[in-house]
Amino acid sequence: MTEITSSQRSTGFRRRVGLALGAGLLLVGLAAATASAKETASGGAPATGGVSAACQPVTSLTAKGDPRVGELATSSISVSYGVKPCVNGQAVSVAVSVSEYLDPTAVVYANADAPQNGKFVAFGVKVRTSYVVTVAVYDAATSELVGQLSVYAAAIPKGV
Repeated sequence: MTEITSSQRSTGFRRRVGLALGAGLLLVGLAAATASAKETASGGAPATGGVSAACQPVTSLTAKGDPRVGELATSSISVSYGVKPCVNGQAVSVAVSVSEYLDPTAVVYANADAPQNGKFVAFGVKVRTSYVVTVAVYDAATSELVGQLSVYAAAIPKGV
C-alpha cells in the first residue's frame, strides 16, 4: 500500500480549492454578463424599445440635472442626443420627452417634432426627483417605432 505524504495532500487540497474558486468566479461572471445583457430602460422595456438590437437609431443620449436655482427660479435637466437612421435615405421623425419617473403623466418637456440631433433644457424639474428622458424614433412614412432610448436624470444638490 502506498502512503500519501503531507505535501501530496496539500497539493491536492490546493488544486480542489483552486477549482472551486475558478468555478465560482465563472458563475459570477456569467451572472454579470446575463444581467448586463438585459439592461432596461424606463418601465422595464428593453433599451432598444422592443426593436431589434441590430438597429438602434439613437446614437447618443446624455442628460444632466442642474439643481441650482438660476434666473428663472427653477432647476433644470440639460439633454443632448443624436439620431442616425438605420437605413440610408430613410426618413425618420423624432420625439423627445422628459417626465417624472414615479409619475409618467407629469411631463415637464415634450417635443413630438424634434430635430434628428439636438440639445434642449427642460426647466421646472423638482430637486431630488428622478426623471426619465426618452428619445423615440419613428419611420416618417409609416409612423412605426424604429427605436427608442431612455436615460434617468435628477437635479440633486451637492453637499457642502
